[in-house]
Amino acid sequence: MGSSLNAFRSFTLLVIEMRCAKCGNPASKYNKTGIPVCSRHVKTKISPPKCPNCGLGMAVREGKFGKFWGCPAFPMCDGLQKI
Repeated sequence: MGSSLNAFRSFTLLVIEMRCAKCGNPASKYNKTGIPVCSRHVKTKISPPKCPNCGLGMAVREGKFGKFWGCPAFPMCDGLQKI
Protein backbone atom coordinates (compact mmCIF):
# COMPACT_ATOMS: atom_id res chain seq x y z
CA MET A 1 0.00 0.00 0.00
CA GLY A 2 2.80 2.43 0.89
CA SER A 3 4.71 2.00 -2.39
CA SER A 4 1.61 2.65 -4.52
CA LEU A 5 0.92 5.81 -2.52
CA ASN A 6 4.50 7.00 -3.10
CA ALA A 7 4.14 6.31 -6.83
CA PHE A 8 0.94 8.37 -6.89
CA ARG A 9 2.63 11.27 -5.09
CA SER A 10 5.57 11.31 -7.51
CA PHE A 11 3.17 11.28 -10.48
CA THR A 12 1.22 14.19 -9.02
CA LEU A 13 4.40 16.22 -8.59
CA LEU A 14 5.41 15.51 -12.19
CA VAL A 15 2.10 16.87 -13.49
CA ILE A 16 2.41 20.03 -11.37
CA GLU A 17 5.97 20.73 -12.54
CA MET A 18 5.19 20.54 -16.28
CA ARG A 19 4.59 23.94 -17.86
CA CYS A 20 2.59 24.94 -20.93
CA ALA A 21 4.92 25.55 -23.87
CA LYS A 22 2.82 28.56 -24.95
CA CYS A 23 2.09 30.53 -21.76
CA GLY A 24 4.07 28.92 -18.91
CA ASN A 25 1.03 27.98 -16.82
CA PRO A 26 0.89 24.47 -15.35
CA ALA A 27 0.30 21.95 -18.16
CA SER A 28 -2.55 19.52 -17.83
CA LYS A 29 -2.59 17.92 -21.30
CA TYR A 30 -0.54 17.22 -24.40
CA ASN A 31 -1.43 18.51 -27.86
CA LYS A 32 -1.42 16.31 -30.98
CA THR A 33 2.36 16.59 -31.38
CA GLY A 34 3.08 15.60 -27.77
CA ILE A 35 3.94 19.08 -26.47
CA PRO A 36 2.69 19.80 -22.91
CA VAL A 37 0.05 22.54 -22.86
CA CYS A 38 -2.58 23.96 -20.54
CA SER A 39 -6.27 23.39 -21.31
CA ARG A 40 -6.51 26.76 -23.15
CA HIS A 41 -3.86 25.83 -25.73
CA VAL A 42 -4.75 22.21 -26.59
CA LYS A 43 -5.80 23.09 -30.16
CA THR A 44 -3.18 25.82 -30.68
CA LYS A 45 -0.30 24.98 -33.00
CA ILE A 46 2.89 25.35 -30.96
CA SER A 47 6.41 24.99 -32.23
CA PRO A 48 8.85 23.23 -29.89
CA PRO A 49 11.69 25.21 -28.29
CA LYS A 50 15.04 25.38 -30.05
CA CYS A 51 17.99 23.35 -28.80
CA PRO A 52 20.40 25.61 -26.87
CA ASN A 53 23.41 23.84 -28.42
CA CYS A 54 22.57 23.34 -32.11
CA GLY A 55 19.33 25.26 -32.76
CA LEU A 56 17.16 22.34 -33.94
CA GLY A 57 13.56 22.05 -32.75
CA MET A 58 13.51 19.88 -29.62
CA ALA A 59 11.36 16.77 -29.08
CA VAL A 60 9.54 15.56 -25.97
CA ARG A 61 11.46 12.61 -24.52
CA GLU A 62 10.76 10.42 -21.53
CA GLY A 63 13.40 9.27 -19.07
CA LYS A 64 13.34 7.58 -15.71
CA PHE A 65 12.65 10.94 -14.00
CA GLY A 66 9.83 11.98 -16.34
CA LYS A 67 9.41 13.92 -19.57
CA PHE A 68 11.86 16.53 -20.85
CA TRP A 69 12.82 18.37 -24.02
CA GLY A 70 15.65 16.59 -25.80
CA CYS A 71 17.58 17.38 -28.95
CA PRO A 72 16.62 15.17 -31.93
CA ALA A 73 20.30 15.06 -32.95
CA PHE A 74 21.22 12.98 -29.88
CA PRO A 75 23.89 11.50 -29.40
CA MET A 76 25.79 14.07 -31.50
CA CYS A 77 24.14 16.88 -29.53
CA ASP A 78 23.13 16.53 -25.89
CA GLY A 79 20.90 19.62 -25.49
CA LEU A 80 18.23 19.23 -22.77
CA GLN A 81 15.57 21.42 -21.17
CA LYS A 82 13.11 20.79 -18.37
CA ILE A 83 9.43 20.79 -19.28
